[in-house]
Amino acid sequence: MFGRSHLEKRVGLALGSGAARGWAHLGVIRAVEEAGHEVAWVAGCSMGAVVATAHALGRLDALEAFARGLTPKKVLGYLDLAMPVRSLLDGDRVTELFRELFDGRDLKDAQVPLCVVATDLATGREVRLCEGPAAEAVRASIAVPGIFAPVVVDGRYLADGGLVNPVPVNVVRALGADVVVAVDLNAELGNGSWFEPDRPAEASEAAPGATEAAHAMALAVRHDLGPEETLGILGRRYRRLEMQIKERALKWIVHSARPNIFDILGTSINIVARQITEERLDAMRPRMVVRPRVGGISLWEFADAAQAIDAGYRAASEALKDQ
Repeated sequence: MFGRSHLEKRVGLALGSGAARGWAHLGVIRAVEEAGHEVAWVAGCSMGAVVATAHALGRLDALEAFARGLTPKKVLGYLDLAMPVRSLLDGDRVTELFRELFDGRDLKDAQVPLCVVATDLATGREVRLCEGPAAEAVRASIAVPGIFAPVVVDGRYLADGGLVNPVPVNVVRALGADVVVAVDLNAELGNGSWFEPDRPAEASEAAPGATEAAHAMALAVRHDLGPEETLGILGRRYRRLEMQIKERALKWIVHSARPNIFDILGTSINIVARQITEERLDAMRPRMVVRPRVGGISLWEFADAAQAIDAGYRAASEALKDQ
């Protein structure tokens, strides 16, 4: 179907979930377009939603430049640590980043038909976001439970679309595509070497947050402070702690010897997504499935974009050659 005699064919892309491995979608789109195909419909889930939206809004070059320029320290700059009531991260800084990357535009401004997939936490159902602010829609689609706070859209609490539809082939078809290329980043579970039983463990470190909060509460009780003064003490101590926690998070992200909470939550979602992906792809039968070899990339190594992009480009180029 994708031989040289069919270069005029327009295709739809279903871009799947995969956290940092999702940068591979950038390479896939480059390879598909270089082969002479027009990506005329696109839907995405989680990181696939980020790349799908950038493509549809004409912001792919800006997104790739941003991705290739990331460093571990820059990644940390987008982590707004939350008091862990709903999630580890608030996600407000990421929303602002998306507003900048997508130029503050609406999904309905897309140059090609576009939908972003999220999950309604109240019903467990797939939600297709095809209009509304692009930044908020994509932020909802990447809201991995426990890591990012959910996003309220039209009165619904929305989270990561990968919970229900990790590779949204059906959504691309609903947009009008008759030829669908699916990009599956969940085929390799990957990079779980920290679960090996013979790997040396790090020395245990106490988390400072709970201790500091306890000290603040003790101080408030001792001096019989009211709610406003107590919150003020907690806030000041929390702000002082933020840089300490970020420094520790940088160590986790760059060279953790054993799984941290980000690894555990992300890998757990990845395991579920892999099972759902296999079942859905078998049932929906897209014309072609591209599976970049990204299992060696940690789910949170967003600064390793070049490796993921290259993997996506190679996988798509090889898949196109075989058609």
